[in-house]
Amino acid sequence: MKQINASRFLAPVALAIALGASGTAVAQNQGGSAQGGMQQQAPDIDVSDEQVESFAEAQSRVAEIGEKWTPRMQEAESSEDVQKAREQAQQEMVIAVENAGLSVQEYNQIARAAQADEELREKIQEAQ
Repeated sequence: MKQINASRFLAPVALAIALGASGTAVAQNQGGSAQGGMQQQAPDIDVSDEQVESFAEAQSRVAEIGEKWTPRMQEAESSEDVQKAREQAQQEMVIAVENAGLSVQEYNQIARAAQADEELREKIQEAQ
């Protein structure tokens, strides 16, 4: 099983979907944190084994989408092209999350919870 840095694994993707963040947040999936040092309170939620599986599937697909679109956003020749690429990437991410059986809100809640809960993070990693 490969080790995954939790903040790299969860936060930037969750923020990119939840907040309609810029391409920079998606690009930060490669390292660093899109939170800018701000602490977020993790929601106190119960995550079923089925939701863990769905989240792991969605997270994997969302990361692939981010990797696909990041270079396109970085190579865009105008801010309009960046915006179009960002919107397309976000649409694909939302579809990936919903196809995995989660709402975007559920996905983001699980992502925030996993940041604070090592046991949940391990379950997600095992599900990948």
